Amino acid sequence: FGRDGIFTNTSRDNVFAQNLLRDLRFAVHYMYTNDSEVIGNVSIGNHLGYALMFSDRISARDNLSLNDRDHGVMLNYANKSDITGNLVRGGQEKCTFIYNAHKNLIFGNRFEGCDIGIHFTAGSESNAVTGNAFIGNRTQVKYVGSRVVEWSLDGRGNYWSDNPAFDLDGDGIADGVYRPNDLMDHILWSQPAARLLLGSPAVQLVRWSQSSFPATLPGGVIDSHPLMEPVVIPVAPGIRALEEPAVRTARKGREMHNLTIDGVSKSFDGISALRDVSFSVDAGQKVALLGHNGAGKTTLMKAILGLQGADSGRIEVLGSAPGSARARASVAYLPENVAFHSALTGREQMRLYLRLRRQPARLADDLLDRVGLGPAAGRRIGTYSKGMRQKVGLAQALIGQPRLLILDEPTSGLDPVARRDFYAILDDLARGGASILLSSHALTEVEARTDRIVILSKGAVVADDTLIGLRAQAGLPTHIQVAARQGAADEVAQRLSAGRRNGVMVELTCTPEDKLARLGEITALGPLVRDLDVVPPSLDDIYEHFSRRAER
Repeated sequence: FGRDGIFTNTSRDNVFAQNLLRDLRFAVHYMYTNDSEVIGNVSIGNHLGYALMFSDRISARDNLSLNDRDHGVMLNYANKSDITGNLVRGGQEKCTFIYNAHKNLIFGNRFEGCDIGIHFTAGSESNAVTGNAFIGNRTQVKYVGSRVVEWSLDGRGNYWSDNPAFDLDGDGIADGVYRPNDLMDHILWSQPAARLLLGSPAVQLVRWSQSSFPATLPGGVIDSHPLMEPVVIPVAPGIRALEEPAVRTARKGREMHNLTIDGVSKSFDGISALRDVSFSVDAGQKVALLGHNGAGKTTLMKAILGLQGADSGRIEVLGSAPGSARARASVAYLPENVAFHSALTGREQMRLYLRLRRQPARLADDLLDRVGLGPAAGRRIGTYSKGMRQKVGLAQALIGQPRLLILDEPTSGLDPVARRDFYAILDDLARGGASILLSSHALTEVEARTDRIVILSKGAVVADDTLIGLRAQAGLPTHIQVAARQGAADEVAQRLSAGRRNGVMVELTCTPEDKLARLGEITALGPLVRDLDVVPPSLDDIYEHFSRRAER
């Protein structure tokens, strides 16, 4: 346990080999270290595996990075180095990050199961990337640059698990060119807010035009000779056994907290929109996010979705960064005001969204049936009521069995029956392990339908607990309404020292601590009492209490 397993600074001619490094910030950290070797080491569950920074002529070969949380390999101003035969697997962010690194050979590595296979900055020049395998990464390559960069050497490129290629001549080289990114990827990297447009017909048209007219494709990585078989790098059974706890820890963290918000702050032109916001949403939990207009709810939701960054603090969505490929694949968002193409039918709109999410288009009718739009599937959306359009939005949010749903005023425009059905769907999703963060001003319906309540006021969390817990914290009085036997209301009111509302009803209030004692007094009246109602503080009362307290 510590910061760095191996740290070298202003050194040369070192060899570090066959080390096992765990539970650290950096497993190997090179600074200004030249002409050195890192061979056969194993990094498990660290924040970063191998950080080679401001160093030249390094040979990093045959190393393992297993479930390291941030990066497996990072080259930061590292030049003329060989990165060969390494396995990076299960990283929650980037298998490899290459920043302003030049003239390096990246050969024969296996990058597998990360959020991003390789993040390559535009300032990195003259690097050879060949013979590697990119397997099951959410985003295989992130290269933010306008130039075309060829990732093959001497007629051999890399293996790409998402490349549906053919090899008609059997030479082990795919017959077509592979491009890991398109124009929309470049737009989303530079303008994260454009993710709101992913479901639009315009985006679909852009992607169709690029596939039909290759000249419209942007610059970026191109592999002219992609391989048909991946490089295999075995992991010894003993190392696999050591890896398992790190896998379980990562999985448990993702399962326990599908959403973690820790100390998040955000300002606009010197005005604080969020102030040190912290809470989490567990798997299977339904959390209501409440607050007045301007309290920071929309700002927080945009930060969770990766549409805008926070000034400080940390947000983890299913163990990944907001807006990352892994987060986007498992997060659904339903805005308050949905907008769809009025000329499309409900069925056509859902098929479009399914294709964008790489799901079978035949599921469209099932999704529309689930939200009660089956009979209207063939009608144009322009003829739908506001409630029906909201149901289309809910249907698209259900695509792909999301593990986290962000819902902003989701029942807006729905009639009472549709609201009941909507919350029944949320109950089913929560039973399946999905987390739900729901913003609403309809406090009465939220009160009975959520597990926990978070109240924002002026950008800060002023309350976070179950409804029972918030009632206890607020200490608001409980109202008890006693229905007396005919003609006995005056006697009941006198014996309970309570007020009388009419000839039958007697009303009294008590603190939460006195509630059971007062109920005992009522029970002791025996036949003088026909019935009673206990009315605890409503969510409206609790919300007003905490909001007013925050203003003082």
